[in-house]
Amino acid sequence: MAGVRYRHIFLAGPNRTTPFTSPRQGGSAPRIPERDPARHGTYLRQELEIAWREAEERRAVYHAERNGIYLDFLSEPGFDLVIKSLENLRSGIRLLNVRQESIGNAQRTIATVFVPNTKRGYFINKVRAYTEKQKNTPLVNSVSDIRRSILESFWVDKRELLPQADPVWVEVWLSADRDEVIRRFESLLQTEQIERSEGNLKFPERAVLVILATRTQLERIIECSDYIEELRLAKEAASFFIEMDNQDQTERVRDLLGRTRFNIETNVAVTILDTGANNGHALLQPVLSDHDLHTVDPSWGVNDDPDPR
Repeated sequence: MAGVRYRHIFLAGPNRTTPFTSPRQGGSAPRIPERDPARHGTYLRQELEIAWREAEERRAVYHAERNGIYLDFLSEPGFDLVIKSLENLRSGIRLLNVRQESIGNAQRTIATVFVPNTKRGYFINKVRAYTEKQKNTPLVNSVSDIRRSILESFWVDKRELLPQADPVWVEVWLSADRDEVIRRFESLLQTEQIERSEGNLKFPERAVLVILATRTQLERIIECSDYIEELRLAKEAASFFIEMDNQDQTERVRDLLGRTRFNIETNVAVTILDTGANNGHALLQPVLSDHDLHTVDPSWGVNDDPDPR
């Protein structure tokens, strides 16, 4: 294996080529409750109208110029939600996030969806076709309730981490990566006097910004933006620890060790293939003994060395 840097990892022996075969599709059928079409269809149409009216009232309160609204679709506890049928990108209807909620001993699925103003009748028409023509039955039967989205609809982190009166650094995931959308959102932050960190991250059809906001400010930007997808607490980057001086790192290690309990009687083992391990480190020493360090070539040694040659 000439030219390979890590000579301790190699593949030997005969080989053969196997063409890729797509795995079998299928699995258990979705769990969907039986419904009375007339009664259930009437209920969902009423809830759609109520949710849309509430969203418009909120928009008027915030004087927000919006191109659509956010809606939550909920499954029956213990049953599935036909999620794929909630999105229609050609119509501008976007599925933003899906999450689980515990109701007693059962799980309920909740999906947050953006619906443009021009498609206000999209889901109403689906429910009407369900009631009158028995169409869209899997989708409509899977939906237990529909409501206007609130701040919790976008918070995908632990509920107790939601900001309250004190501002907290929060990741805002936008449902588009276009510069125009990012600029528009940055303009909204300036209007609301919300601090943000430098730069942003872009993924295909996604962009992430980090802002310092209270609960009230988060509620406001949800009412004023059509591109919120998810919100979560901004985590501290590892670079914070790497850039600390040795004394501060040592104090952090001692603090962590003082709060850590090691179970040396456990039969759990973890194997790591690496260029070596310096088990003299205070955090590794209690769990990684010398006789658990191995190497293919004894001349390389077992300590961490990025180039064992």
